[in-house]
Amino acid sequence: MARKAEFREDNPNSPDCFLYVTSTTCGGTLNHLGNGWTGGIGVGYRIASGFRVDLTYNRHAGYNLSGTDPAGTVYDPDVASDAIMLNGTYELPVVFGALRPYVGAGIGQSRNEMKPLKWNDPGCCSGTLNGGKKTDTAWQLTLGADIALQNNWTLELFYRYMDMGKFVKNAGPDQSGNFSGSGSTISATGKLRADEFIVGLRRGF
Repeated sequence: MARKAEFREDNPNSPDCFLYVTSTTCGGTLNHLGNGWTGGIGVGYRIASGFRVDLTYNRHAGYNLSGTDPAGTVYDPDVASDAIMLNGTYELPVVFGALRPYVGAGIGQSRNEMKPLKWNDPGCCSGTLNGGKKTDTAWQLTLGADIALQNNWTLELFYRYMDMGKFVKNAGPDQSGNFSGSGSTISATGKLRADEFIVGLRRGF
């Protein structure tokens, strides 16, 4: 579940702005990224009783910055992220049957991509603006529980707050249509953050 994207133009006073508040004034915001999915894989090491470190790769996708600016133009771009994270986990010194709670944190790097922005001005016209890619710092906080299974397998159930940094729209010529009359629009930036609920399996060796 993505949090507010706060997607805004980098210079709303530019004549090539695109998130209109009125027919002549920019400065609008798109916030709704909706729900997505995540999947990943990792390898780790238990360094002491209760402490683990791991290196993980995760793909976060399925988000869609769908919405309408205050002037009525509809947008519909997909947003996704690939993240490499170094994480630390501490298993709390309490056990409830086969269940053991833990907390964790991680930091790493993400590669965020927004696909081209399809736009539609009802009753007028439509087109496509540039998307963009950005590499940024990512970090996460986790709270979960391990459930011991047989043969060194563990079921993990956890909540993760994931901050993947910023995603961008590049400035440049319209891919199709003519949004502002000049055939070009400026850059814009949003934030990619999510509340994630994860089910995973871990194998001990």
